[in-house]
Amino acid sequence: MSSSSDMDPLFANPSGPDLINGTLDDDLRLLQSSPAIDAGNGPLLPEGAGTDFLNQPRITGIEVDIGAIEGFIPATFALLHPGLDPNGDENHNGVSNFAEYATGHDPRSSPPSNLGLHVSRDSLTYQIRENASDLSFRLQRSTDLKTWMNLAEGVDFIKSEPARSGGGVEYQVLELSDPLSTNLFFRQVLESNQ
Repeated sequence: MSSSSDMDPLFANPSGPDLINGTLDDDLRLLQSSPAIDAGNGPLLPEGAGTDFLNQPRITGIEVDIGAIEGFIPATFALLHPGLDPNGDENHNGVSNFAEYATGHDPRSSPPSNLGLHVSRDSLTYQIRENASDLSFRLQRSTDLKTWMNLAEGVDFIKSEPARSGGGVEYQVLELSDPLSTNLFFRQVLESNQ
């Protein structure tokens, strides 16, 4: 990872509950999609460094992780945003804190411009946090905004491009099986499974 040292390591909560970096409440465990996982160089570990900062085995994967703590944890809303109400709207943009978290955004920062589901005549594009253990989502369609049906892969769409990932977010383009010839509405349903 030496050539990628400017990448976000995706710590669980680098500021901790006090929102100040470098204090004792910081959680420097790696999230599941961290670029620091298995990115170290085991032969460069000092002799006798068989355990990490938490006294766990130093190498648990293919290679040693970069950082003081080996291994990763899945993200949760409560872990990344302690004390924040998932149903609230911290940045006052009309989108719930949980929906912003679910799409890989920080609900405390300025409103994102690329939030949600993007629809064109023959495709849907969405983004979703890929390392969240407290999140489930589905895509739905409707002709009247009253009755909604779940989209099914192979029936309603095919994945036209491989998912791109970055910073714990997966970006996916779906090619619609029947390009839009009638008025259809789409939505991305984001739910907490906690």
